[in-house]
Amino acid sequence: MWIVRLPLNRPYTFIVAAILILVLGVTAIVATPTDIFPNIDIPVVTLINAASGNAGKPLFAIAQSGVLRVQVDVPQSEAVNIRDGQKARVQVKERLGREYIGTVVRTAGSLDNAARTMLTEV
Repeated sequence: MWIVRLPLNRPYTFIVAAILILVLGVTAIVATPTDIFPNIDIPVVTLINAASGNAGKPLFAIAQSGVLRVQVDVPQSEAVNIRDGQKARVQVKERLGREYIGTVVRTAGSLDNAARTMLTEV
């Protein structure tokens, strides 16, 4: 009950304490860094199988905030130029104008005889 009697018995002390709390609160808010939660662009991929009876329903969705691995079939004519550690640009037909930069991690090392392509992981 002392907190109720304080403004009655010592009004100036109560006003000074209230102003001090207000100033310290504003100082703490101003000093708090605003980059605690940086903007994160999470790549989201959804695959829809239109050939099945579930027309328009997604088969699965992937949401990943870390590294995204992409496996690409590189044509035979370009396969000889692919090396591990090489920079690669990935363009997705559904995301026109958007380009993803990555690094070639590994290759299959040989061509698929039927498709004449080499599987490469970026």
